[in-house]
Amino acid sequence: MNALAKGLLVGAVQVLLVASVGAKFVYDRANYPRVWVETAPYDPDLPIRGRYVSVAVLVDVQREPSAEATGRPGADEVFGSRLAVRDGRLLAIEDADGGHWVVNARCGAARCWRLTEPVAYFIPEHVEDPSRRPAGEALWVEVTVAGTYRVAGRVPCRTDIPLAAGWNLVGYPAMAPATVQDATSGLSGPVAVQDYMAPEDGTPMVPMTPSERLEPMRGYWIRSPVAQTWGLVNDPGAGCV
Repeated sequence: MNALAKGLLVGAVQVLLVASVGAKFVYDRANYPRVWVETAPYDPDLPIRGRYVSVAVLVDVQREPSAEATGRPGADEVFGSRLAVRDGRLLAIEDADGGHWVVNARCGAARCWRLTEPVAYFIPEHVEDPSRRPAGEALWVEVTVAGTYRVAGRVPCRTDIPLAAGWNLVGYPAMAPATVQDATSGLSGPVAVQDYMAPEDGTPMVPMTPSERLEPMRGYWIRSPVAQTWGLVNDPGAGCV
């Protein structure tokens, strides 16, 4: 392999690496909550093909009542946490197994809570370090926060879905799974139910058995012999409206 071919190969590998990082960022932005957070300067001098500026991400904290009652936190106080987005703010919730550590540190003349692990940003070689701001100014960055999020609220006591004669593509809006037999017991039959998507192995779709379960928020094809209304009732004791 001559020098030109080696250079092209190295260049192609670098392009793939950059493209993979870009694809990861696009995926995170599309699938995870995003929030703007304030930062503080942290070790800005890392000259690697230009510069990587590291900034410390500031967070609001939610601690156990016993920890909050200890008064003004000490300079070296550190606790484990998990991150969440709440009311447009990045919140560190005390959790020893959460995977993120938060420290109480000095931020200028005041004290602040910040993540112990800094976030690195690349800047061109001759661009002024943006993390060093004049008094009264702050640098904010947008971050994505991975995690599992629970949406709280009240559910309808009953949902009515109009079915036409023939096949209907519907979503199952109940809040708990149910067998095909139980979920369709109020419909005039015979009724056939099958999953909204064909099996990945290419086999034809077949109707589900009466004992198979319908899962909440999943789509299904339902064949009704006549036009009728499918009424699904949630448990009134669960706080429905």
